[in-house]
Amino acid sequence: MAGHSAESGNPGEGPEYSYLKNSKAWCLLNEASATSCCVKLGGLRVVAVFRWPGAVHEGAGQCFIIIDERADEAQRAALLTILSGGETEEGATIWNVFAATFDEVFDPVFKDIDLAIDVEARVGHVLVDGLIESHGQPIRNPVTSEKHRARINLPEGFEYTVAEMGAATFRASGPIPMSYEDRHA
Repeated sequence: MAGHSAESGNPGEGPEYSYLKNSKAWCLLNEASATSCCVKLGGLRVVAVFRWPGAVHEGAGQCFIIIDERADEAQRAALLTILSGGETEEGATIWNVFAATFDEVFDPVFKDIDLAIDVEARVGHVLVDGLIESHGQPIRNPVTSEKHRARINLPEGFEYTVAEMGAATFRASGPIPMSYEDRHA
């Protein structure tokens, strides 16, 4: 699955905590690139809320998926297959790895997803009425308050090859409630 994505949360204080606890993610599928089983997925939006009580690899995770209400039945089925890791070999994608760690997967919902991501500016938001509210912004220099650009470059990366770092506020209600202010994004 290709496209732009943004991750927010984690109770740790930086990207090194990305796989430790209470992760959550939201993503936008790129308009031109996503297909699955001959089903076009471009332009659709997906929000995935994940939580683990400890490190991801320790398991006992929870998963709640929100799919763009514009998706038809075939697109919904394809997205759920991808997000459950069912379209790849074991361990081949982050979705397959995450799926292997879930003890509880809540029924998906299909809602309007207001989402915007500007990777270059390191800003974005996702709003799902009654369920999700998240806003991302650039990291600020603690002395000058100027925007500070930081990125992680992993040429052989599994989840991504380049990630822009930012700060985010995230609130989720529904089956996996959580709230974080100004955490790594």
